[in-house]
Amino acid sequence: MPLHCHDIELPEGIRLGVWLISETPEQLLEMSDFLSDAEREFCKSFRSKRRQCEWLATRLLLFSMMGQHQPVEYHGSGKPYLPGHQGSISISHADGMAVVLVSDAAVKDSAVDVERITPRIERISNKFLHDGEIAALPPDDRLRHLYIHWCAKEAMYKARNIPDYDYQNSYALDAVMDGGVHAGRLMLRDGRVEARFKVLSFSIMDYVLCVASVL
Repeated sequence: MPLHCHDIELPEGIRLGVWLISETPEQLLEMSDFLSDAEREFCKSFRSKRRQCEWLATRLLLFSMMGQHQPVEYHGSGKPYLPGHQGSISISHADGMAVVLVSDAAVKDSAVDVERITPRIERISNKFLHDGEIAALPPDDRLRHLYIHWCAKEAMYKARNIPDYDYQNSYALDAVMDGGVHAGRLMLRDGRVEARFKVLSFSIMDYVLCVASVL
């Protein structure tokens, strides 16, 4: 079902749609009568029922947010876009939740990421955090902060879409602050700052979401 997050204060020009998936693919297809026959067949081509549900939930969210159906296209990099829309879109899904961000042209370098909190992230924390970031994690809320870092870096990467930069050393949050507003940056290999970001993080049940916008 779609969730309305009225308590989330997003930057001007950014809209966010969230769907907690409790429906079957068949139920979601029945709700998606705006899809073309080709789109419906494409969805059915996914072997995973979960993947079908995620794909359908994102299209339902887009239909609701845009007020009409607009097929999603993809750049060569894999970044989604809506033909004719001057802003940008960003799509993320994780373990039963689908999220769509739609931005205006003025804030088109924006993106979203969602992850479900599970302990397995501990096994890969040294792949996306440097030693200083790991040392700064609060011991009483370590797991959630690991996901804030991961989601933030993923959202910053999607927003800037610059290849060949690693999450451990190129992307960083200067601080993970109370209130869910953070400053982020992308460092070039010569040490210069390529981009600065405003990052918002928030939790819905056992999920962490981050929205990143280039300043």
